[in-house]
Amino acid sequence: MSKTFFSLFTNEGDKADQTKYKKYTGKDAEGKAEFDEVTANYRITSTEGTVSGSAIKDRSQAGNPVIRLNFSAKGESTVYYNGTLNMAKNKSKDAQPDMFGTASDKGGNEMDLACWFKETKNGQKYMSCNMQEPYVKETSGQGTASTGAASDDMDDDIPF
Repeated sequence: MSKTFFSLFTNEGDKADQTKYKKYTGKDAEGKAEFDEVTANYRITSTEGTVSGSAIKDRSQAGNPVIRLNFSAKGESTVYYNGTLNMAKNKSKDAQPDMFGTASDKGGNEMDLACWFKETKNGQKYMSCNMQEPYVKETSGQGTASTGAASDDMDDDIPF
């Protein structure tokens, strides 16, 4: 699969309550996954109409701010993904993503996600994202950028 491009926009306006997200809440007594349906913070879309879904602001098990995504990507067939975006700490170049993470399909195939904070000409904030096959590190001995501790205030870390 080549790169897939999509955007996350703030879920607001007349139809905001219609964009829902199924949030995992745990397992029932028989071990079956349970979900609550909540209003999404973000809607996921692409200009080609090949990617659609929703996302919410949440916290990781460690308490760090994250964005959780449920979306589908259409190609030869439609594939459904669940993913998580984390804040990039110690970003040193504009080309580096503001948020990064992974998304997995139902078969457990994992994809890398990268997102950049952007603003439309009208001043609407959004995230421009891409999804691609996992990055394989070269074995030349080069290190990767480290991540710092996340802030306690999620709204300070995620700008919209």
